Amino acid sequence: MKRIKKRDCIHDFIEAWRNIDGDRDRPEEDWNSRFKDAGYYSVIWGSTVYYPNNHWDELFRWCSDTFGVRHFVWCGSKFWFDCEENAILFALRWS
Repeated sequence: MKRIKKRDCIHDFIEAWRNIDGDRDRPEEDWNSRFKDAGYYSVIWGSTVYYPNNHWDELFRWCSDTFGVRHFVWCGSKFWFDCEENAILFALRWS
């Protein structure tokens, strides 16, 4: 039987790092590396060809309704999720 490692809510993870970082802003590359190192799941969303900017509201609303606002985040065109199942569902819906 496959053992699944429980990850922190991604927003709890962010808040913990912000407590460490203090007032220093971090570039997207740092956040993407942190999420990857912590074992969160990513999906690259190449949106501009298929979904113009006015679809961000729809995408955010769908993610919020589907996963909850504390269980996903994006850095540039890369979206990060607490669990692999959510990343797969996002990729199926928005790719």
